[in-house]
Amino acid sequence: MIRSLSKGTTYIELWHKYGSVLICAIETELELMSDHAVFRTKLKPVNDNQRDDADGVFENTDLQLAKMTIRNQQIRDLSSKFLNAYKQIEFVKLEVLYKKKHEYSVELKPLDVDGLAFIINSKRRMG
Repeated sequence: MIRSLSKGTTYIELWHKYGSVLICAIETELELMSDHAVFRTKLKPVNDNQRDDADGVFENTDLQLAKMTIRNQQIRDLSSKFLNAYKQIEFVKLEVLYKKKHEYSVELKPLDVDGLAFIINSKRRMG
């Protein structure tokens, strides 16, 4: 079962050890699996600067992704409803689609009143 969280554009903040970059994303969704949920978003850089930033995070091993944040009330509310509705969800996996699928084991935390933070579990990096 897949639940669309946002069909429009939203901004994703990608954090690495030197700071963060802000990149547009589309098609944000949650998918229910047997024992976990997959939070998936597709990056869609809107200019050369965002494209260079995304390339840096996903192609430069020195800028390894440490955290991803989203500040979008609709995405936060729909995610909360989805995750609370299915008690079999034991963990959340993050998939970022940019040139290929990037998968991470994450800890999901609320951020302020409208955001979500996906903390990358470095011991369980998936791809």
